[in-house]
Amino acid sequence: MIVKKMVLSLFIVALIIISACSSGKDTKSVESPYFGGSLGLVAKVEDIGLINTQTQKQEVFEDESFPISVLMNNKGEYTIPANSVKLSVKGISPSDFTGIDFFKTNTKDVEKISEALKEGGEETVFFGDAQYKGVVGTFYDANVYVEYIYPYESYIAIPRVCYKGDPKDKGVCNLDEVKPAFISAGPIGLATVVQRPAGKGRITMEIPIRNLGATQDGKVKAYDFDDFTPLYDQVAFQVQQPGWTCTARGNPNVARMVKNSDVVILCRYDNIGEKEIFTSQLDIKLTYFYKDFTTTKIRIRENLK
Repeated sequence: MIVKKMVLSLFIVALIIISACSSGKDTKSVESPYFGGSLGLVAKVEDIGLINTQTQKQEVFEDESFPISVLMNNKGEYTIPANSVKLSVKGISPSDFTGIDFFKTNTKDVEKISEALKEGGEETVFFGDAQYKGVVGTFYDANVYVEYIYPYESYIAIPRVCYKGDPKDKGVCNLDEVKPAFISAGPIGLATVVQRPAGKGRITMEIPIRNLGATQDGKVKAYDFDDFTPLYDQVAFQVQQPGWTCTARGNPNVARMVKNSDVVILCRYDNIGEKEIFTSQLDIKLTYFYKDFTTTKIRIRENLK
């Protein structure tokens, strides 16, 4: 009896496989061409190396200098060119400190993550040895913020777009369904991509994107000459295949995202022949400038000597 049940189970599995293979649809899973992830350039103010063992705080005396340096690590899939990251020290007054260069940039490329560099490239930026004098009272807490703005690119791949001239044809691929889609690692994320028919020889793709940066305060602008605004984020987009036209809320170049919400890039293709049926990949490039910050607190104690 057990043997009969096993034979019957194997027959059912084989029947399912045969049915899937003969249905005219690709049942294989689609693998992402990207590592993926929601991080781009991640920066951290490095410890100054002087810790009060009782309070576990970073502390110096007012006649001592302390280094301000930032370690940058590229956790995304776009190599950031040399001299393109704008770093600026904020939170402390230039008139209160000596020894600091308040504005810096990267001197070399910060490489993307790859098979050979799984943790991404790094660079340390040194702002100088800071010194503060004139503590009023017993101590002064210096809240050091370092703002950094960097250019970035993200790449969207939709490998199984269905091109079909006759929307009533049921063979090969489906015109109206969720499609597998992938985005390279970076602070802009991708939601569910949907393809829809738009009449004979016409198809549309709905491609939702969102700001998924490392902190809630990460801001995005489309172009270097733009201003960052608290009202929305913007990225520039460009379709890579000919014949497609894409817009986001009517704009053919820029997608505007309200905080914590998606914006849909709507792409349309109108030139499918009546007899054509095939699948092909659609690629979208996103370009933008991302602003984020890193912070630390240093207690500067009065010198009692």
